[in-house]
Amino acid sequence: MSPEEVAPLRAEEQRRACNIVGVDDLEILDFPDGLLEPTHELRRAIARKIREFRPNAVVVTTFDLQVQWGLNHVDHRHAGVATVDAIRDADNPWVFTDLKDEGLEAWKADRLLINGAQPTHAVALTAEHVNRGVRSLEAHKVYLDALGDHPAPKDMIPSIATSGGELAGVDYALPITVVEM
Repeated sequence: MSPEEVAPLRAEEQRRACNIVGVDDLEILDFPDGLLEPTHELRRAIARKIREFRPNAVVVTTFDLQVQWGLNHVDHRHAGVATVDAIRDADNPWVFTDLKDEGLEAWKADRLLINGAQPTHAVALTAEHVNRGVRSLEAHKVYLDALGDHPAPKDMIPSIATSGGELAGVDYALPITVVEM
């Protein structure tokens, strides 16, 4: 399938995944799936959302090449790097001045939370959180079927949560790196 054909399917999968874990507000930036690059255009789009939502913290998945389950997807790596840069861009009134012209003033997110990197913290999870995480990832059927070599969500999510729990002294936890911005 072409990126144009996949996009609506992936968007629907993401909506289903969000419903499973209780996320009510999903915004899709509409960049081509599988072809993401850490461009100024992507940074502007992310900085726009940071200035709109004005979060205290921004959460990303690790942008390392290697992850616990193998090689990280190029889109995940590029989205992470672009987001780190966009956090700083959102706080810089001299970058993307067109956003200020639209009434979006500079905004400083206090923290960057990176899932899956070398953890400095852990967020305790319940078995229900882990089960919802599994079902949420399973909702990405088109994506997972296309990858072929991706570990099964029922194996991957509990493994991550269990290893995070070992770090935190609980059954399950999400290991994260907290970066003060």
